[in-house]
Amino acid sequence: MSLHVFEKKWYDKTTAALRANWVKNFRSAKSFDKFVAGIARTTGLSPATIRSSLPAKNFKAAQSNASQYLQVMLRNLASAYKAKSWSQGYKAAFGGGSGVVPRIRPRKRKSSGTKKTTATKPKKKKTTKKRTTKKTTTTKPKKKKATKKKSTSKSSNRKTYGTKSEAKSARTKGRSVYKVKGGYRLSKKKK
Repeated sequence: MSLHVFEKKWYDKTTAALRANWVKNFRSAKSFDKFVAGIARTTGLSPATIRSSLPAKNFKAAQSNASQYLQVMLRNLASAYKAKSWSQGYKAAFGGGSGVVPRIRPRKRKSSGTKKTTATKPKKKKTTKKRTTKKTTTTKPKKKKATKKKSTSKSSNRKTYGTKSEAKSARTKGRSVYKVKGGYRLSKKKK
């Protein structure tokens, strides 16, 4: 049998089942209870909170207009059948065909005339150096005076304490504790 024959059977069975049972099942109280229980399981909210929510009220309103929603579902099913989406999806599942299932796209809404603008980064202007007409004189650079570097050997001779409390207990009058890499040290005595 051809895949299109199976697709025709699928379409006929689905539409017949929808017409026969969907309205009755959707209008039943069990349908609403299943809706509430499913949302409660997913969100962790109490069923009483969900029953008083806006989506639950919308669900109740949809239950009262079930026949209207049935017509919408049947129209969508017919357009999916005309687009051969079931057979193409079936082929794509087994690696055949293009693997692209056409989707039924909703109509585009007319815009109110205002366009959304996206922020773009301003382009940087290239800067060019101006030529100067000043004469440059050649002078010999001055020699820098040699300066003595302070040796850090004195600080390394100081005793380092592992904890702040050890440094505080060893501290004498006029010396304070400061943190260094690897522990704490005492400052020099102030004169």
